[in-house]
Amino acid sequence: MAARADPFLTDVEVPDYKATAAMAEAARREHMVSQEVAVLIFTPWTCYVVMVLAFALPPPGFLSSLLAGASWIASLFVARQAYERHLRGASPVYKLLALMVLLSCVAGPLVGMHIEQREMASYWMHKNGVTYRDVAPTKPSDAYQDASILDFSASTRLDLQRTLGVRSPGTGMTYCIAPVIDVSSSSEHVNYFAADVNCCEPRRSFLCGDTAKASARTGVVLPSKSSVHAAERWDHFFKAAQQAAEVYGWQLPERPIFVRWFQDAEGVQSELLHQGLVETFVQCFAGLCAAVIVAMWLHWSLSYYVQDKKHADRGRAAASRYTT
Repeated sequence: MAARADPFLTDVEVPDYKATAAMAEAARREHMVSQEVAVLIFTPWTCYVVMVLAFALPPPGFLSSLLAGASWIASLFVARQAYERHLRGASPVYKLLALMVLLSCVAGPLVGMHIEQREMASYWMHKNGVTYRDVAPTKPSDAYQDASILDFSASTRLDLQRTLGVRSPGTGMTYCIAPVIDVSSSSEHVNYFAADVNCCEPRRSFLCGDTAKASARTGVVLPSKSSVHAAERWDHFFKAAQQAAEVYGWQLPERPIFVRWFQDAEGVQSELLHQGLVETFVQCFAGLCAAVIVAMWLHWSLSYYVQDKKHADRGRAAASRYTT
């Protein structure tokens, strides 16, 4: 604490109250800045996380749509309240807060729907879908279009000598298929295919799923309508099956069924859930990092603008006094 000498009491130092007040004001301002930055970070991020969770994780249905809509409307309400406080003369920080919450209202639903389509839609379809057991590969696929899991009969095998991998120029992925056959039948009708991406070469080395396990006879159905992503993936597999039919002389049904080949279907469901939760956590953490960067940049820009405006006002005031 700075001090100045008293002219009458030379042995006593009197505190410099102006310096003390300046230090207190600086400490108060620093505390206020910390609070403002924290509000700019965590309020929009909380809205973002709530919307990501509401759009991504619940099972499909009316209640999940209602929850997602409610989270979005609540976030818009937060943005409106912040902007109204700014209009009533509160700190300009509230204007920035409204802007960041509005950005969250855009990013949150988009990220949540992305996770839902790529990860959670398949999980909920398999969890709530129909399981058929002792399915013979010679049975028409039309009878099992509502299936989520197919347990094939004991005579079922994959024909690994007649596989095909087709690389898509658009996605850069290789879509791999192998026919599911009944070793006791010589039929050239192929109703079911084991399928996956980036796990084979054009006509050999089909290593998708549990292909190497001789006891694996469970197919986790790849949905064709659960999401846009699923529909696009199914179309790629169907085109690969059509090319394979031309190469190997197969006969295809109108809608063959594509499955991921595994020994344990429950393990696949756990894997899908794990992937969805991990993706959700990663996106929420990425949102926090983005909120920190944007909030600090906006607050710094606002502080710089306010200081520059104060200097300009002081300059104009000094010029006005000089002219008068």
